[in-house]
Amino acid sequence: MAEKVAKLLREKKAVAFTGAGASLESGIPTFRGKGGLWEKYDPQIYATVPGILITFLKSPDKISQFFVDFYEVLLKAKPN
Repeated sequence: MAEKVAKLLREKKAVAFTGAGASLESGIPTFRGKGGLWEKYDPQIYATVPGILITFLKSPDKISQFFVDFYEVLLKAKPN
């Protein structure tokens, strides 16, 4: 474990996925909050692996737009 931590510390960039709301300070809205993705996209479909896979097979344009929208939010994010 110590070797992995040391390697991470030597890297120039790192990404960490954390719990809900942690990215709000970076300008990434929460999924459920005002302006979040769940206002536009049904979480019953887009928050589950089966939902994403079924939507991809039936309507690849819909799932593509979901990921484009999410990616655009990430591009505007600021470190915190």
